[in-house]
Amino acid sequence: MEVNLSKLERPPQGQVFLALFNLLPLRITLLMGICIFLYNHGLSNWMHEILQTRGLGAERAGYWASIPTLIGILGALFIPRMALPNLRVLDPCRFVYNCSNVSNFTKIL
Repeated sequence: MEVNLSKLERPPQGQVFLALFNLLPLRITLLMGICIFLYNHGLSNWMHEILQTRGLGAERAGYWASIPTLIGILGALFIPRMALPNLRVLDPCRFVYNCSNVSNFTKIL
């Protein structure tokens, strides 16, 4: 099988990269990944220093800087458990229904 694959004619790597990069979902995914990386870098590596320059002690700043990490761990544990197949369709419907109720309520006022 590997021998057959090595005989296949392949387009140049640069051409494949450009074809992939022209896909809008891939560009959006890359942009989101870069933004999440920068946000995480700021929280993980700089929040402690920023809190210290604002007057907190080193130990207390470390505790405060660890809160986003703890929330992320809890979210990674509990959010998938709440995403049950029977709730995936209902939640967007409930959201639209609640938004329409809020808009109707604001029209009354």
